[in-house]
Amino acid sequence: MQLKTDYCCYIQQEGDDFTILLVWVDNFISISTTDDQNDTAEKDLKAHFDVKSLGQPNLLLGMKISQGNHIITLSQAHYINTLLEKFGLANVNPISTPMDVNVKLDYVAEGQEEEEQGKKDEKITHRYAALIGSLMYLAIGTRPDIAFAMNKLAQFTQNPRQIYWTAIK
Repeated sequence: MQLKTDYCCYIQQEGDDFTILLVWVDNFISISTTDDQNDTAEKDLKAHFDVKSLGQPNLLLGMKISQGNHIITLSQAHYINTLLEKFGLANVNPISTPMDVNVKLDYVAEGQEEEEQGKKDEKITHRYAALIGSLMYLAIGTRPDIAFAMNKLAQFTQNPRQIYWTAIK
């Protein structure tokens, strides 16, 4: 049965067992409650398409997948490390909360309080937008704890000042 909310997702259920088939472009991933169901789904697909099985995935859309005894773990540590390197933040000190509660982040109109907020910097504008997008992807994937901070900081993407760049770091 194809989901109406996501046309790339198909679910087949037999009692308590189920198989979920996720399709994008010319790739798919099959998730089943039993190995036999997964094999059946693969066999059914091979009857209609030229299918090459790559086995269990270990990386999907930038997320590392680890499987254990009745548990699946997703991690984006490699993606985070890549972001830290890309944006020159590899040696920054970690903090315990996603956003410093003492920093006042308000929109500043052009020319207003520039000495406090810092002048607009075109170099920061591009890097800020790129980092916001990357961090939002993290928030959606494996880090919902940073979602509020990313939403707040994304409001300043059009006109980021030094104070916002500092806050995002």
